[in-house]
Amino acid sequence: RLDLLVCRNFLIYLDPDMQKRLIPLFHQVLKPGGFLFLGASESVGRNSDLFTAVDKKWKIFQRLESGRSKETFFPFNSPARRLIRTALPKSSAEACEPKPGAVAERLLVERYAPPCLIVNEKFEMLHVSTRMQRYLEVSVGEVTLDVLRMA
Repeated sequence: RLDLLVCRNFLIYLDPDMQKRLIPLFHQVLKPGGFLFLGASESVGRNSDLFTAVDKKWKIFQRLESGRSKETFFPFNSPARRLIRTALPKSSAEACEPKPGAVAERLLVERYAPPCLIVNEKFEMLHVSTRMQRYLEVSVGEVTLDVLRMA
């Protein structure tokens, strides 16, 4: 459950059917009252029961409570759901092996996503993207995960 989902200028590269299917998924992954940022030429389309516009100019939407079914993105027996079920590890040994999809996703994110840094509430780094290295430098000596001390 996310407080914020930023998807600026992503949907425009997808076909209209996929765009329609993603908006309900975004609704599912956001916490109640969570925010969705879209690009200038993107919208929630016919999903006004899922989101309300907070700022129309900047395409900021807030998640609404909806009576719509949780099965809005993939039907119960869709090929995508079957793929997800078959991708689940069968044992703890398999859980350690990276899945081809996870590896592909990581490579795509590292290459095309903007530099990003994930921190906890104490501003300690939890994850750093490859391209973030040009903005942060680890100093010699005492190592810290505190981003504020690194700045």
